[in-house]
Amino acid sequence: MLLLADVSSSAMAEWVQVGVVDDGSITFYANPSTIRKDGELVKMREMQNYLTPKGGQDFLSVKGRYEYDCMSENARTLFVSLYSGNMGSGDVIEMKSFHDEWTPVVPDTMFETNWKYACGKK
Repeated sequence: MLLLADVSSSAMAEWVQVGVVDDGSITFYANPSTIRKDGELVKMREMQNYLTPKGGQDFLSVKGRYEYDCMSENARTLFVSLYSGNMGSGDVIEMKSFHDEWTPVVPDTMFETNWKYACGKK
């Protein structure tokens, strides 16, 4: 059911660009309507859009649900789906659920940008 909700909600998602890798090869998006806060914990749907496939990968976009700890500056991946086309279009290549441990948000990376967006930091 979680997988179905993830795929069906994708069509209605309103994506906001939150950053681009310096060479323009990857653009990062967030969906503000999916932000769910529970104290200092925030869950948010994100998307990575690739200009071209990299390193033998067979996908051009990744959508996922991530969780952030706004107080301790940690993050973890909850779910990702890989798509053959840009912006979550085309065939679903793979879907994965995760039970990742919390990892520190690395400064000056797109993960920090996403953490700031999710947590409402400037």
